[in-house]
Amino acid sequence: MIALNYQINSNKVPGNGGDAANAQIDGGTIPNKNLKPSLNESIEVGVDLKFFNNRLGLDAAWYRSRANNQIVRVNTSTTSGYQNAIINAGAIQNSGVEISLYADPIRTADFKWTTRLNYAYNQNEVISLTEGVSQLNLFNTSSVNIVARPGEAYGQIMGYKYKRNEDGSIALDDNRRPVRSDERHVLGNAYHKTMLGWINSFTYKNWRATFVLDGKFGGELYSNTEASSYSNGKNKATLQRDLYTEGETWYPKELEGLGTTSTPMELYGRIASIDENFVYDASYLAVQEINLAYSFPKQMFDNISFMRGASVGVFARNLGYVWRNTDNIDPQAVYSISNGGAGVELGSLSLPRNYGLNLNIKF
Repeated sequence: MIALNYQINSNKVPGNGGDAANAQIDGGTIPNKNLKPSLNESIEVGVDLKFFNNRLGLDAAWYRSRANNQIVRVNTSTTSGYQNAIINAGAIQNSGVEISLYADPIRTADFKWTTRLNYAYNQNEVISLTEGVSQLNLFNTSSVNIVARPGEAYGQIMGYKYKRNEDGSIALDDNRRPVRSDERHVLGNAYHKTMLGWINSFTYKNWRATFVLDGKFGGELYSNTEASSYSNGKNKATLQRDLYTEGETWYPKELEGLGTTSTPMELYGRIASIDENFVYDASYLAVQEINLAYSFPKQMFDNISFMRGASVGVFARNLGYVWRNTDNIDPQAVYSISNGGAGVELGSLSLPRNYGLNLNIKF
């Protein structure tokens, strides 16, 4: 039998290092000997239609899938000695449609334009969780939590709202500062329901140019950057502090018409703790990629036995947004794309633009 030990102030327990056992638990994940394999049940119905000698096509599908005993990593209390645990999370159902419309509007001997429009819509629901668990915390911060709860969509953003009076006005404390709700409420969802992609390719003789648009709609995002900028007075909205005169009532727009005698530092510090102010629509439409390539003529390689072809090209990615709903943050610069982190921005830098050169050789 292995006797486990731990350490307090450089002393091993038991034995203070003298007769301490050599074995110990290592790692930050709680072992789970009862973990079951995840099982996925799915049904899909679709059509693939082509017209006009394949110059126009439609690929459409409807699906519904259910993941049972889904394996997820969840955060645990640090007092347990671990950072997380891996558990079976009950059942989660996804259903939606995927549609792809493609066409060759122009096709001549030297020039060809190919376009493809992709659309996807997904709706998910947590059917059940582990026995005895009413809420699963997927991702925790000092402000909001991302959770899964039966009967609701996976990845709900839970945070504090304004506490309100019976007439719907914001409740203020004795110092005329807003009061936040006693409990966390659903403020949005971390995952986009709708995704859109548009790819255009133009070919002229040996030249080829591609233009890609990418869009996601229907998800929300909590921004720690925006909340922090409120608390330290660096957000543009906090310039309302110029309206403040000591001892007099002023009317910041966040109080919805109510007046306050609170100092700007006190007021905006309190507003920063009310999470609903910093949950934004994370929808966007972005220029994902532009590239240009040249393919060398095939006859150049007729006398080269080890090479069948080559091409060279330049590309640029993450060029910017056609439209977005967040002014000061990049809606794609989330903490993580998995386990709820997609609904949280924690001071992240914007996605960098990438430029490069491609050289492809066929052997």
